[in-house]
Amino acid sequence: MLPITLGVLSLFGITSGTANLVIVQEPIQQIALTTIAYAEEVPLEVKPDFSSTTTIREYINKYAEEYGVSSSSMWRVMMCESSGNKDAINLRDPNGGSKGLFQFQPQTYKLWAEEIGETRDIWDAEAQIKVTAYAFSKGRQSAWSCWKK
Repeated sequence: MLPITLGVLSLFGITSGTANLVIVQEPIQQIALTTIAYAEEVPLEVKPDFSSTTTIREYINKYAEEYGVSSSSMWRVMMCESSGNKDAINLRDPNGGSKGLFQFQPQTYKLWAEEIGETRDIWDAEAQIKVTAYAFSKGRQSAWSCWKK
């Protein structure tokens, strides 16, 4: 049987804004891959937006205190949902996609914002933080899949 040379490119281990780039090129005989020929760490093209992290943290602390909830829990959920990117959007979610720091569905955001008289739109980072603190205070944390992680 003649050896077959096969080149494979994959990304894995995405953490802290970097990914490990692995290129595998090795003769395969009888479906047996033996070694990884080359590996290097490369920066990702898309990185979280931390340009206003200080302000975001201040708002989280402010509204967590106002609503009597854990600021660290809010921070953890936000980082899991959007990596702190106020412009994050996940179009794979239903109903027009999840949006903003806490990845709200538009209908959920509108409903909960109206409950507290919040009139700013879903893209306003401070408003999302306020609505999230309110939701946490009402025991609605399970609305976020990241709450369970």
